[in-house]
Amino acid sequence: MVLLFAMTLVVSITQMPLLMIILRSVSEEERSFALGMQFVIFRLFGYIPAPIMFGNVIDSSCILRKAHCGKPGGFCLVYNIEQFRLKYIAVCSGLKVAAGLLFFLDWLLITWRHK
Repeated sequence: MVLLFAMTLVVSITQMPLLMIILRSVSEEERSFALGMQFVIFRLFGYIPAPIMFGNVIDSSCILRKAHCGKPGGFCLVYNIEQFRLKYIAVCSGLKVAAGLLFFLDWLLITWRHK
């Protein structure tokens, strides 16, 4: 619970600085285009693969599956809640760390370009 609170706090605090990084990364004429591209990239890389990744996390936490018409697979009847919680937080944290590293790389490139 504490880790989830910390992650939510970090995400909330970093929204405006991340927007400023995007706006300062491009020239003034390209700012609206950059915000539009950010929107498209978020949809493309965030909202399409994320449900697949989280679905795999949910499925991997299954303890008991009910077969459908004698075929393997089916749907889950019982989940390992402890394992699910840890995997879910690990995926969320990993994605946030990866995003932070990419923004740090962007910041380095911006400072290098202005020198």
